[in-house]
Amino acid sequence: MSDSWLEIQLIISGEMAEPVATALEPFAHQGVIIEPAEPIQDPNFHPEVKDVPHPLQGDVRVRAFVPFDEHLEQTKTDVERALWPLGMIARDAGLNLPAPTYTPITETNWVDLWKQHYKPLRVGNNLMIVPAWEAPELAAGDIPILIEPGQAFGTGTHPSTQLCLAALEKYLQAGDTVADIGCGSGILAIAAAKLNAGPIFACDIEPESVEATGENGERNGVADKIEVAEGSLAVVLAREPYDVVVVNILAKIIIGMFAGGLAKTVKPDGTLLLAGILGEQADMVAAAFEAQGMQLVEKIPSGDWVGLVVKHV
Repeated sequence: MSDSWLEIQLIISGEMAEPVATALEPFAHQGVIIEPAEPIQDPNFHPEVKDVPHPLQGDVRVRAFVPFDEHLEQTKTDVERALWPLGMIARDAGLNLPAPTYTPITETNWVDLWKQHYKPLRVGNNLMIVPAWEAPELAAGDIPILIEPGQAFGTGTHPSTQLCLAALEKYLQAGDTVADIGCGSGILAIAAAKLNAGPIFACDIEPESVEATGENGERNGVADKIEVAEGSLAVVLAREPYDVVVVNILAKIIIGMFAGGLAKTVKPDGTLLLAGILGEQADMVAAAFEAQGMQLVEKIPSGDWVGLVVKHV
């Protein structure tokens, strides 16, 4: 067989995107793609620039690529085994998790497939996520964030990432110090830098994410404002508290972080931005931060997901 890659694809509801991508990530070459199942065009979303996709809504397509090699059948078995418990959870929640489809890919450079689907995306008032190979028309006031994808949830299409970006644009003040816990591709840290915050500390437990954040920081000309390190909450707790801390992970991990001291990473008058939280999980997260003397300032919804803006009491 001359094909070098096998594409694994599922079309699912937005609330299943993150757990499915997490299940696929260990098998995927350079990460997982999350994109709209059907591109949504809204000519009124930003009248200065036409044919720019509206932020992600509705069903999403999750795609990963695995090597087409002698281990392929075992890989497919392992993928389906990893997805099986998610199918049970989806069923209990009244959702559908279809079986993955498999498509051999003949292109010698599979990265070209990213370029066919990943397009410029507007978030908030002025932020614009731009694939590194694109050169879209920019309107006055646009703040482009150039991203070379390569990590799950690093493209900005997931609602939780968009919630964080919109919250940063609303709450961040020039000169604020920022920590991004679980930085992925660095998109949030880069947005903070381009919104005139700094210095910025970004960390992730995955070495590939640390590397991607550094490279994307260079690509955007803000690497000098962003310090990147491998690690998670512990490395942030070892530093001075920040004006703004952003955590875009999963609700259960965020709850555990509060038990581990997350509230201490934020200055007394600082702001904590939380995402990766489904609407029905918001009360559990709220109980965790209220137990640490913090209170909700704003809940920002986006479909099944919410972003929480939190401050000390």
